[in-house]
Amino acid sequence: MISGADLPEPVKQFIRDHISSVEQLEILLHLLGIAPSEASADEIAKSLYIASASASARLETFKASGLVLATSGATPRYRLPPPGTAAHERIMELSRIYRERRVSVINFIFSNPIATIQSFADAFIVRKKEE
Repeated sequence: MISGADLPEPVKQFIRDHISSVEQLEILLHLLGIAPSEASADEIAKSLYIASASASARLETFKASGLVLATSGATPRYRLPPPGTAAHERIMELSRIYRERRVSVINFIFSNPIATIQSFADAFIVRKKEE
């Protein structure tokens, strides 16, 4: 049985479309918590106790899907789109549901077969050493 039966369908669809790990969820919630401020991937990584490279990769994925905005330059700074936008509203709803039903949200993230496969595959990515 797929967990998350008590989650609203729009939240489940948002998770299916954009969230494959709790780390991704935490990054979005962190950006919501500091909104309307911006933060670099390194700052976010430090706040969440995750690897900078992972934070950077996840933020770039969110940027490509329109969930976050970024400044240009050598060290981009990330923020959520402004209030009233669809992305911002979906993230706010996810945050509310996460506060109310944390275990259900986490279980639903882990029950997503694509997310599980992707997380497993990500563990085996070998990065080329920079020279």
